[in-house]
Amino acid sequence: MSNRSLTRLLAAVLAAIALLAGLASSSVFAQDDEAVLLRAFACPDASPADTSAECEHMIGATFTVEANGVETAESPVTTVADVGIGPGATLTVPAGADLTITLVSGAPDGYVPAPGFDPFSSNVDDLPQVGFGGESTGPGVNFIAVPSDTSGDDGDTDDNGSADDGSTGDDTSGTTTLPETGTGPATLTNPATPIAMLLIAATLFGAGVLTRRFRAV
Repeated sequence: MSNRSLTRLLAAVLAAIALLAGLASSSVFAQDDEAVLLRAFACPDASPADTSAECEHMIGATFTVEANGVETAESPVTTVADVGIGPGATLTVPAGADLTITLVSGAPDGYVPAPGFDPFSSNVDDLPQVGFGGESTGPGVNFIAVPSDTSGDDGDTDDNGSADDGSTGDDTSGTTTLPETGTGPATLTNPATPIAMLLIAATLFGAGVLTRRFRAV
């Protein structure tokens, strides 16, 4: 085989390896992403028994979002009237990340973040599971704001942004327009392992072909 043919063969093998490596890398990054539902409420106090009955959704509230101390690419985010499962905002963050969510603007006049929410901090794995539409669930944050004259009260709130009264504060009745994604936690999975195996196989195949060709020259 001529040197030109060997060069072309080597270039083809390297291009295939680069393509497989890129696919494997993108799969790994996608697998590490997780969706979090952020809902914001203006409540009369820091420990509402039922957010859906006692509080008002804060629409148009803007938040900065940090994951592991770094502001996310989609930050700041703003709550809207409907994200498919009711008012709020959806966040895309690394799985297992430490989150810091800070209210920037959009609270009603005279309202400030409740104790424990200025800012709100939690690990994604510690957030309560909430409805994501159909039978799907995922981590969620209920961000609470209260009138400024009550913000100094010691409201009993847990680390997950929910009132410490056994209530999760879910309010998804009549708002299940988000396409069902199946059952179980709302996590993203990708075939990173099979792609990695293909990458290894392609490398070994290319090396074998080149070895045989050089021997034949």
